[in-house]
Amino acid sequence: MNLRPFHLRWLGGLSLLALMIAAGPDDIRHLGRVGDTLVVIDSRRAVFFDLDGRPLGDLWATRTLRDPVPRFERLLPAGRALFAQRIAPDTYVESVADLVASDDTGRLLLSGNWDIEDLEPLVFIPATEPPPEIRIEWGEQTMGWRSPYTFEPLYHIASNGLAIALVERDPPEAPDGDDALWRLVVIEPASADTVVDRSYTYTPEPVDHDVVVSALATGFASAFEAPVQEIETEIRSELVLPPAAPPIADVRVAESGEIWVQIWSTPGAAPVWEVLDSSGNPISRVTLPAGGEIVHIDADAVYFTERDGETLELVRYRIEREGR
Repeated sequence: MNLRPFHLRWLGGLSLLALMIAAGPDDIRHLGRVGDTLVVIDSRRAVFFDLDGRPLGDLWATRTLRDPVPRFERLLPAGRALFAQRIAPDTYVESVADLVASDDTGRLLLSGNWDIEDLEPLVFIPATEPPPEIRIEWGEQTMGWRSPYTFEPLYHIASNGLAIALVERDPPEAPDGDDALWRLVVIEPASADTVVDRSYTYTPEPVDHDVVVSALATGFASAFEAPVQEIETEIRSELVLPPAAPPIADVRVAESGEIWVQIWSTPGAAPVWEVLDSSGNPISRVTLPAGGEIVHIDADAVYFTERDGETLELVRYRIEREGR
């Protein structure tokens, strides 16, 4: 599989979506279409537009399992929606006892009607300990850095709402070692069926403490206009890193059902994505430019944000498949 780039600036139907982003709600989580209605979802409501971009109204999430209100996440087929509910010991409910223990903390994904009736639990994503963070002060300036070396559960929902992919350590509490595994689970929200549940071996990559400290010290010293050695000494006294890096840095589900998992690499390096078919079988690897982010994958293209100076561009990479 090869990717051929060409630039575009909100062409075609995306021009309307850009207008909706500019005029619509904050914290946009999803843009979608149901028949002749365009839907913009933020954390607390769904806002509806006709195909010419005229507002038709909105729907607020007002019903709860427990406080806080479930968050809208995605449109689903047949007029349903996907929601996320924060779970903690003080918000525990017996109706999800088969997925969540009474002392668990994390996020529960549920499907239901727009009025948040008949919510059906789909999958629980446990919370992990916050990644290590350091804060360095120099004079009146302060800078912070949060470690990317934490293997947190990752999930992504296909833009068409047909699949949810979850990546986690297998088992979740296992340490890194010679027989380390990561696990992929794919769920169909419409049926609540688990269609993929596979584990993959990986060789943990040691974290070079000296390299990380040196890179951080150089960056902090440049920002502070301070001596590198003094900043490095302070960083060494505070920085705590795990012995090994996580195997997976990100996950995406394409509209076709393919699962793209980003192989962990040193921060700043060009990301390598392993492409799996809808059954979880590896089929290809692709490399994208460093510093960008995948925003959408359809059958023929990957939409990717890249920064050119002060401008954030949307780049479409056409997918060229063997035999096509």
